[in-house]
Parts: sequence; structure tokens; C-alpha cells
Amino acid sequence: MMIEILPLLLLTASQGTPVDVTPLGEPAFLSIATERANGLHDVRIFESSDVTSSLGSRGLEGIRFLPIDFAGHTRLTEMLPGRPRLRTDVPGAGRLELEGNWGSLYRYERPLSGSKASVFGYLWVGPDGEARSVLERPGTGPEGNLDPTPFPIAVGPTSPSFLFTTTIEDGGELFEVHLARGTVQLRTGSLPPIDWLAGGLALCSSWGSALASEGALRFDRSSPGAEFVPFPGAQPVWFANELATSADETAMLLAAGNSPAQAETYRVLPTGSAQLVSSLPFAWESPTLAVPAGPSLALSGDGSLAAWRSASSTREIWTKSTATGTGSEQNLTGDTYFVDTLDDAPVILFQLSSLLVLVGEREPLTQTTEGADLFRVELAADGSPTSFTNLSGTSGNGQVPFTRGELKTEGGLFALADYDGLLLHQSDSGGGGRLLAIPADGSGLVTILDDARELELFEQVGDRFVWSIRTSAGPQLLLSSPTALDAPPVVLSSLPEGTQFTRPAAAEQGWLSLVVGFPGGELLSQVHPSSGQKRLLDSKLRFYGPTIGRSLGGGVSANVILPRGSVYGLWYPGRPAERVPLPKVPGFHLPGN
Repeated sequence: MMIEILPLLLLTASQGTPVDVTPLGEPAFLSIATERANGLHDVRIFESSDVTSSLGSRGLEGIRFLPIDFAGHTRLTEMLPGRPRLRTDVPGAGRLELEGNWGSLYRYERPLSGSKASVFGYLWVGPDGEARSVLERPGTGPEGNLDPTPFPIAVGPTSPSFLFTTTIEDGGELFEVHLARGTVQLRTGSLPPIDWLAGGLALCSSWGSALASEGALRFDRSSPGAEFVPFPGAQPVWFANELATSADETAMLLAAGNSPAQAETYRVLPTGSAQLVSSLPFAWESPTLAVPAGPSLALSGDGSLAAWRSASSTREIWTKSTATGTGSEQNLTGDTYFVDTLDDAPVILFQLSSLLVLVGEREPLTQTTEGADLFRVELAADGSPTSFTNLSGTSGNGQVPFTRGELKTEGGLFALADYDGLLLHQSDSGGGGRLLAIPADGSGLVTILDDARELELFEQVGDRFVWSIRTSAGPQLLLSSPTALDAPPVVLSSLPEGTQFTRPAAAEQGWLSLVVGFPGGELLSQVHPSSGQKRLLDSKLRFYGPTIGRSLGGGVSANVILPRGSVYGLWYPGRPAERVPLPKVPGFHLPGN
């Protein structure tokens, strides 16, 4: 059923009223979290145009910020469209910055006075800058203080909406939240409590799915409720906590079976039974941010081809058509195509009509890959490979069986929205490194920066990337490049050893706000990646809080840390700072975008 926002499910002051926010608009409010004892915070909201005008706390008093993450979060795919960006600037917690300038999501706990119990909720700072409690759930356990919503959420691809699940102790429910509409929809009200799998959520434009120990559920977003997906033959007794979705959103791929050592792949459509894809059981390994591999499942853009990674003593990649009645799966990374010392294939990604795979050797201490090359594999309609192209070519070997390359992934490997290929930060054991682009057209490695010891900042502002690179000699460079990577980078600024660019935040009209750190303090600045213009918002060295936010008229909201507490203010180009009337207590701003 569709329920209106109840007092315990707060989105606005008027229950059930849609939130009047527009993406890309200028923020009209500032939301600030001031610290009280025991790690709790009070949220205060002020108007950007007149910081002396306060909206109060909206009931957000005495809350503790909690970690938050989203389903399917891997380092390889975190820059792709349709995903939020995990920001770790909130002390001890984090926030999810939503795509399309729809603000940020936070999670929190609010202890109840007079008892040991707590309520747990989601907080949304919309594009207008106002903090709102989206919903609250009572804690569970004997004392009512256990978190009922610890799992990663799934975020909608084109609208400000998300899925979340509750623990079995809280009824094992699935909810869909639409932020701008101000609605919370219980999807499983007619089902018994469900034991959800952490990370097993996916939300498309018209349908969604969720994985549990009991099976796979799906729902039509235009209809109430959800249903268990029927499986051919015996119902699997084990499900992996990962879902892959085709780019056209017509199909999903999951792994299930008798155990993680006997997994099989299944395609799920919006209606009908799940369809068995694989013909041979395989061992499963879930990708995590701690194990820097890409997803373990992938579907081609139209859902007609599936790829998955098995993991036992080696990581191998398999492909097959999703059409029923086709032959056996093909091992793309076996001895037929690669020498047997290459035992690690951590990257599996469909880009356009091709499949990209990285094949090398696993480094046991860091679980990263070394001795690798990136390959494009063309697949026939049945999923069998028709050709391999060594895109990076560091082995000098262009024919099967391929031999050991020279790439390693410790520095980070990224898929990008506007670039057909991958970006690699190649760190070197001698303290140096390179920033490399690996185009999928087979034209060979492109060196973006030849001296890149560390990649410390990676942002997108419009059609430009902004990188902060630490060089082997010590200086830090701030670089800008087109998102298509079709032109050399431009150096926007350079800092000497001991300095740093931190805390990026978008501003209006293509400006990026940054804190520039020096040994004796910090400067608040802005840079325009397209024009190369730079400006200081405050020329005095200070120490700023952990977050900065976007303010009305292209300004920045921030707090200055004092020996005792903080002062909070607004900084605009060419104008004196405006102080927010708050006591000098520790705290931080709550950024939306």
C-alpha cells in the first residue's frame, strides 16, 4: 500500500505534502549539525538569504550520525551514472551524494530520553539545502537500541528514490522511498518477515528487486506489493548478495545454488520465472571495497549476454547467452587464451557491445592485481569469444595465449560515463606512478600524467574532470581534463610539499569549491575547471571543519574551528563572511551537493 508520511516518517512539516525542491537550483537553506555530549548532534536550519532567520531543528535534535552505503558499491564502478557517490567527510559516518544534484542521504540514531532505547532514521539534505528526516524506525532488541536498518540501500537511477530493508527483528520489511513525492511505500506488508541479504537490492525506473535467504523478490513500481520470483526446478537454498542490471533495465542477473561452492547464474525479468543461464556450478566470491575488484556479475546492454566470475584458487570469467537452450558457458580466462600463471581476473564490465576484462596475477597481501593487461573481448550471440584485443599491450603480446603484462590495480581502476575504456592510476614500487587511460578502441595506452605518485582527489564538474595528484617530488597538482579524455590535462594549480587540496564541493556556474591546506592553516578557495580561473573566498589562514557546502549565489558554507568550538558562516566571492548566529560549539555543515 502507499502510505502518507506519518509523524514517525517525517519529510516536511506538513504530513504527506510533496517536497518542493528542484535539482540544479540554488540552495535556500543551510543545515548545520552542532555537537553536544556523547557524540550526539543537534541540526539547525537557517535561510541562506538571511542567516539570522532560523527554521529551528525540524525535530532533528540529539542524533548520532551512522555509516551509510549503497548496494553494488565497488571502486571500479563508483564514477558511473545511476550511482550515488559515497562521501566520507561526515565524521565517523558518511553520506551518499545523489546523482543529478538531488542532495545527500545520511543515516542517524536518536536515543530516546529516559530509556536506553533509540530510533533510527534516514536524513535527506535536498538540493535546497534543508535537512529533513525521511523516516524513523524504532530500535530492536531487549533494550530497543539495536539498528533495524544496517544494510546498504539501492538508489533509483533517474529520480530521488531509494530502497531499504529492515532486519528480521524489525519485521524483515522492504520499503521504497520517493523523496520528492514525500511517500514511503511498504512493499512486503502481506508477506511474513524476510531475512534480507546485505547489498542484494536493485532499483530500476519501472521495477526493482531484492535478494533474501528465502529467495529473490521483485515488484512493479507502479503497483503495490512485491512477489517472490519462481525458479525452474528446485528452489535454490543459497543466494549471493549481488544483482547486475542490463543498461536497458530489461533484465537482472543473480547467482544462487546449493551453496557458495555450487553457484549458478539466473536471469530475472520483470515477469515470469527466473531463467537458468549457467550449465556448470562454480564457486562464488563477493566483491567488496576491501577487495578491490569489480562486480562479479554483468549483463550486456540488452541483457542477451551474461558474464560472471568464479573464484576458488583462481578468479575466472565465464560468458554465455541468456537465451534458453543455448550451449555451455565459455571460460574466457582459461589456459586456451591465457598462460596458466595468470590466475586473477578482477574486472568484468560490459561497455557498449564489448566486454572488458583485466587479467593478471593476484597479489595475496593486498588482494590487488599485478602483472596484468586489459582486454576487449568480442562475443558471438551464444556468448563464445570471437576475438581478443590486448588494449593496454604491456606484455607486447597480441595473440593468444596471452602472457604476463605490467599493469597493477593498487592505485585504482575506474569506469567512466563519457569514456569508452578505463582509467588506471598505476602506482610504482619506487614511489612514483602514472595516470593512464586505456581506450577500448585498441589504440593503446594513453598517459594522462607521467608523474602521479598518489591520486588524492577525483571529481567531475560538468564536462570536466578535476584531479588532485601528488607527484614523486612532493608537490600536489590540481589538474583538469575533458571527461571524454580527448585532450591533455591542464594544470590549474600547484602546491608545494606539505600542502593539500581537500573537501571538494560543487558551486553554481561550473565552480568547484576547495579547502587548500597548509602546515599553519587552510584557505577557502574556488576554481573553474573550464576557464582555469581561481579565486579565494577568504585570504586568512584558518582551520575549517570537515565539510563544506554549496550556498545561495555561488557561495560556500563552512565552519571555522577555534580552540573551543567553532563559528559557522557563509563565504561569497568578494564579500565579507556572514556569520550564522550559533554558539561557539563544535560541529559541521550538512552538505547536500
